[in-house]
Amino acid sequence: NNSLQEHINLVKSAVSQGQRYLFILGDNNIIPTCVWENMASDRESDSDVSSDLPFATLDTDSPFNGKIFNFDNFLYVGRLPTAVIMNYMENIAAYKMPSSISSFALSAMVWTMETMDLYANVRNDSDIVHGPEMETSPLFELGQELSCIPSNTNLLLFNLHGSNQTEFWYGQEESNYPEAMSHDSFNHLTEPYFLAVEACYGARYENLPVSQSILLSALNGKCLSFLGSSRIAFGRPMPEGCCADVICGEHLVNLLHGMRAGQAFNLARKKLMEDSSPE
Repeated sequence: NNSLQEHINLVKSAVSQGQRYLFILGDNNIIPTCVWENMASDRESDSDVSSDLPFATLDTDSPFNGKIFNFDNFLYVGRLPTAVIMNYMENIAAYKMPSSISSFALSAMVWTMETMDLYANVRNDSDIVHGPEMETSPLFELGQELSCIPSNTNLLLFNLHGSNQTEFWYGQEESNYPEAMSHDSFNHLTEPYFLAVEACYGARYENLPVSQSILLSALNGKCLSFLGSSRIAFGRPMPEGCCADVICGEHLVNLLHGMRAGQAFNLARKKLMEDSSPE
């Protein structure tokens, strides 16, 4: 029941002893997230933004206030929801680094060019990465996972739509938005895997059962690292993307370079801010 600032102060004391990694165990009702007013856009539905960024910066000041961050001093932070702790810990204990990577990517058809560019960067970054060509939805629809996603896949990229009302991720072609992924879409995967998703609300889990959250279901299965947004996620349809495009692409490439997930995410954020800085 401690306040966010009290938790930050506890982390600061650990940092003074040289700790750089922080893995938060528990939902928001156990370890609170920081909630800021959403000042990114007055056209979106999200009135606020929820984030664990203050655990990385050790500062609760809103990034919307023009804060200049030193990414080199960030902690590497992740959070594991309460509902999946036991299964996840068993997967971590049994994990061994694979000698090859089997990848998969799925994009809404309207974002084909940008996602193909991202996926090519990931696949071409290492000679141990292989897997099928990128799928697009609506050609790919819910129910085709068993036939299209190999059971040994261990690196996944999704550029789809999400919803703050349903669990599903959706494809798109013009006005057609078919369901593409659900909470049981990864149940057939047999290897531990790492996943990045650009869908708005793709990482919703607070106050939801496992059967209504793709994030919870994935972490309750074989997923070891899940990167996504619990709010609106921004990107663009053309190559050399922005925002979520950069974060997801850089994160996966960093993982392929052998970084831990928290460090890979932090360097992806740093890359995004470098690309966004005025020259």
